[in-house]
Amino acid sequence: METFDMLPVASIVNGLYLSMHGGISHRLTSVQSINAIERRMEPPDDSLLADLLWADPAKGRSHLTTTFSENNERGISVYFGKAPLKSLLKKEKLRAVVRAH
Repeated sequence: METFDMLPVASIVNGLYLSMHGGISHRLTSVQSINAIERRMEPPDDSLLADLLWADPAKGRSHLTTTFSENNERGISVYFGKAPLKSLLKKEKLRAVVRAH
């Protein structure tokens, strides 16, 4: 676990793709804000770190596609919609978000 706590939580690949295990967050103001995350700890449940690890797309949840919503199924993090995803991609000049799960 100590080794995991030292690994990067996200990465920009080829300057075009934001890669992480989970997804985006309403707390993600810029990709630079990821660098400010303290990694040497257990991820707090209500944090940018938790969202980068556990957020899920709101796929199939049409009422959620324009915003973020609590992820009741997982019990942690958020669902993110198409609108905030497209906004982040445009703002950061990225092509896509690549998720692990």
